[in-house]
Amino acid sequence: MARPDGRASARKSFVFLVAGTMILFLCSVSSAVVPDRINYQGKLATASGGCLNDTVQMTFSIYSDDQGTVQDWTETQNSVIVKEGIFNVLLGSDTPIPASVFDGSTKYLGVKVESDPEMTPLKPMVSVAYAYRAGTTDGGGVNCEDCDDRFVNVQGPDSVVATADPAFLGKAIGNGFLTGIKGYANSASSSAIGVGGEGYGSDIASTYGVKGYAQNTSGAALGGYFETDSSGTGYHFGVQAQAFGSSSGRTYGCSAGARNTSTGPAYGGNFHADSSGTGIHYGVNAEAFGSSSSATYGYRGVAINSSSGSVYGCNILARNTSTGYVTAGSFVADPQGTGTHTAVEGFGYGSSSRSYGFNGFALNSLSDAYAVWGYAVNDSSGNAYGGHFYVEPSGSGTNYGVYASAFAGGDYAGYFAGNVRITDSLVVLGAKSAGVKVDNGEYRLLYSQESPEVWFEDFGEGQLVNGRTHIDLDPLFLETVTLNSQHPMKVFIQLTSGEPMNVVVHKGITGFDIVAEDISNNATFDYRVVAKRKGYENIRLAKMGGPSPEEVAAEQERHLAEQKVERARMEQERMEMEREAELR
Repeated sequence: MARPDGRASARKSFVFLVAGTMILFLCSVSSAVVPDRINYQGKLATASGGCLNDTVQMTFSIYSDDQGTVQDWTETQNSVIVKEGIFNVLLGSDTPIPASVFDGSTKYLGVKVESDPEMTPLKPMVSVAYAYRAGTTDGGGVNCEDCDDRFVNVQGPDSVVATADPAFLGKAIGNGFLTGIKGYANSASSSAIGVGGEGYGSDIASTYGVKGYAQNTSGAALGGYFETDSSGTGYHFGVQAQAFGSSSGRTYGCSAGARNTSTGPAYGGNFHADSSGTGIHYGVNAEAFGSSSSATYGYRGVAINSSSGSVYGCNILARNTSTGYVTAGSFVADPQGTGTHTAVEGFGYGSSSRSYGFNGFALNSLSDAYAVWGYAVNDSSGNAYGGHFYVEPSGSGTNYGVYASAFAGGDYAGYFAGNVRITDSLVVLGAKSAGVKVDNGEYRLLYSQESPEVWFEDFGEGQLVNGRTHIDLDPLFLETVTLNSQHPMKVFIQLTSGEPMNVVVHKGITGFDIVAEDISNNATFDYRVVAKRKGYENIRLAKMGGPSPEEVAAEQERHLAEQKVERARMEQERMEMEREAELR
């Protein structure tokens, strides 16, 4: 038989393992890492029963079953010295034994010499006597009589102290669900903290009470995972974060950041409320309390995208497939304090594509759906705004303080139950009408007349006395119009009683005179006066500004298409979040 080193083998027949023992080999007493080598000693004999004296190649393997079908680890050592049949090796010298091999189940050792078949039966790998203590520590319950001897920090604080980083490191490597550090606390009377972290710093560097890091090449990676049991009637907090500051620097109760350098979504914060139970469900419940003149925000959202993607300071989707109300955003400003109260304040800043101060979407298949629902109450002297919208007049695009669309003939782009005031021009592409209730209870529409110029008109009545009269116009009416030689008034006379009139009208700038040919004529009449509105004297058939109806329709189609894609994306993300929640 040829040997790996080229020398002829002294062995002429099969070799047999007479006996073997193994113990954990302690590489270094001061090492903080669990040893990954095992001391194994055995005795080899020839087929005739003699003791072997030789240097041989041996292969060692660890299996999960006694048949050797599932191999967890293997190693070949080329030069094992055998003297008087005795050999001694360190398993794992060439190929370290992973900690995941020993998962609590019985493992079996296989031994193979040179090219001989692996020896059978495989040898079960069992514990030495006091190794049972490790089993008690790993899997034992908390209710132990000798916890003081088996757990760190049972007597009090500062049981683990270090002058360099880290003071304590928990590490788990392998397959399956692994826990680097697991904390447990059980108190029958007061608060119990499973893991408590405190960090103290004295310079500008960050200080962390607890910092978690997770890495996963395919599945979910959770930097920190917190869960509360459902038992008990008190408040349940998956995470409760509090921060206390006493300087001009920022203080965050919770600060979360997300980064994704690929195409996947990045969530600075991802919050999910399960559908079980009948109580109120809040995806996010944010409260802020202030006692100074500075602003206080219950919720503040800022989004910045330096590329061509959409930017939403706040993007809210609400859906209810039952009969309840659906409100994409429901915001309430508490009436306390004397400052301005704003239930929702939205700002949208863009340098290329659209900018939305607030974009809401609501979908309900059975009951009402509100994309935005605003309600404001002010019981003092200040104003109250159910909704207040403002757009900065910058850039070359069209600016909309409010943009509302309805795409069916009988729907309303806007519905106002109350007075409506417009401080600038009103442009209507359809008809302007007044809804008037008639005797049968129906409301019928009366339409406004249209003119190519901007006129104001007034009406009155008068009477000739000895064939003449003077009419002074209402002084308030005169303040709203322009009357001069370039823009004279228009006067229309209608006889109401008396002899037919053949009159001449002399127009002034504050009124007009009527002179009849018959100086004895004392007829009565009605008059209509029309004059140019002050400030609009030279306007005639002005070109409509802003986008045309065709451009608006095209813009609406684009917007609808984008919203459809966005809703589909949000729905996909919702489904993914639900799947992630199920996996958790």
